[in-house]
Amino acid sequence: MEPNAWSNDLVVEVGGHGVVSHAGSAVLRLVADNTGLTGAMSKALRRRGFTPVHDRGRVLADLAVCNRRRRPGPLGLRGVA
Repeated sequence: MEPNAWSNDLVVEVGGHGVVSHAGSAVLRLVADNTGLTGAMSKALRRRGFTPVHDRGRVLADLAVCNRRRRPGPLGLRGVA
């Protein structure tokens, strides 16, 4: 799967309510993917003989986006001010 496959069919609309905090989330994720940060973290966190269920670089990038938004992440972690 290519790194940005999740964004191929991405559509942005301007009619939502209460979504201002999400406005830059996709852009931050795309920047991490396009600069190679996500891939570099994945490579650095590999362990020989072990295949994780979720790509570790992707998880760290997503947690960083959650932290930037100062919202609870997938583990209930909140960003710091």
